[in-house]
Amino acid sequence: MDLIWYLLILGLIAIVAGFVGSLTGIGGGIVIIPVLIIFFNVPLIVAIGASVITILANSATTGSAYIRDHLTDLRIGMFLEIATVPGAIIGATLTVVLVHGGLEQALVIALGVLLVTIAISGFLRQHPAFVTEFHPDARSRRLGFRGDYHDA
Repeated sequence: MDLIWYLLILGLIAIVAGFVGSLTGIGGGIVIIPVLIIFFNVPLIVAIGASVITILANSATTGSAYIRDHLTDLRIGMFLEIATVPGAIIGATLTVVLVHGGLEQALVIALGVLLVTIAISGFLRQHPAFVTEFHPDARSRRLGFRGDYHDA
């Protein structure tokens, strides 16, 4: 494939991934990883690494927009971050161990199951996309959570 076409197609895929990631909050990796693996024959570990870098940039830009527009609760975000950092370290370590242990196929299957599960849960949702009214329960009031979680 000509280098110019290759870069144009990757750029278009990155735009779509950024759009999907910022629109849904599940990250552009759901688009980037399968496309890189299936259509560009990129090794899984390289596709995951590229996806993480793009998600980082996408999260920084969309996160600031959501904060500016008061669409997020920073206390919940900070609380969730406490668990996601160790989870990310464990996940990255496990990915490297699986790939170097010759179990890359198991990782591909797990990724496929995750993608199908996300797609099915998206279709089965029957509640409105945006919360129009927020009524905090006693626990939320006690913890000082004054916002709501728009992705729930």
